[in-house]
Amino acid sequence: MTMFVKFVEYNDHEGETWTYWLELTENLNAIAALDVLLKDSDVEEQYCVDWSIIDEHDVNVLTRFGGQGYSAFHQKVKGTFVIPENFEVDDLYKGGIHQMFS
Repeated sequence: MTMFVKFVEYNDHEGETWTYWLELTENLNAIAALDVLLKDSDVEEQYCVDWSIIDEHDVNVLTRFGGQGYSAFHQKVKGTFVIPENFEVDDLYKGGIHQMFS
């Protein structure tokens, strides 16, 4: 069963909070490294890895019924997560986390 971890973006500009459910399979180390980068960058008010882990069935329910504003409030992100060599926290803005998954 595929498991997902919760990544949250608080977007003050849009007045919304978005949850990206990141595929945990094969991505644990990269997501943990992202968590450290975020804590070292002092941006926890804008981005955070919550470490709430749920299965794909529950993610599917959240993405289907979780609501929509400027962007969907819950999004499923699958694939292999790679932090770019030239990573900058601004790369995460407005769902940029999607671009780091292949």
